[in-house]
Amino acid sequence: SDDNNLNSIFYEHLTRSLQHSLCGDLQLGRWGNYSTGDCFILASDYLNALVHLVEIGNGLITFQLRGLEFR
Repeated sequence: SDDNNLNSIFYEHLTRSLQHSLCGDLQLGRWGNYSTGDCFILASDYLNALVHLVEIGNGLITFQLRGLEFR
């Protein structure tokens, strides 16, 4: 359906954006204290997403983005 296509496009865009900014933002303290295994919820009027920090080290962050349905 159109909603699923919109969700896919949006989450792909968000993933690419996080690939460019997440590590630096974490190092600058913009997300507060963090460690491996932590989860953060990103929320707006239309989107909820879960960011799971899978692995941290050597200046790299491995993360999973789990999209939640638009409301």
